[in-house]
Amino acid sequence: MKDFYIADCPRCENKVITSSFVVAAKQVKPKKSGEPYLALTLADRSGQIEAKMWDNVAEAIDVFEQDDYIKAKGLINRYKNHWQLTI
Repeated sequence: MKDFYIADCPRCENKVITSSFVVAAKQVKPKKSGEPYLALTLADRSGQIEAKMWDNVAEAIDVFEQDDYIKAKGLINRYKNHWQLTI
């Protein structure tokens, strides 16, 4: 059974979570340095959350695609008044 749902973000702020999500959107974008990062929209039955993967992107970039299920570990925080998962 799943331990974390996106609706649980308020009680998990500033905590590291591990959970399964479907990848609703996947984009590769450049950092200011020109290196790539992943900008994801992850979803579960309770909603969607924006997720960013800043490090080790080259290793993960071809491992999954949009509409795949993934298990992600990251920090839940607020950015510009929206919940975000930093993977």
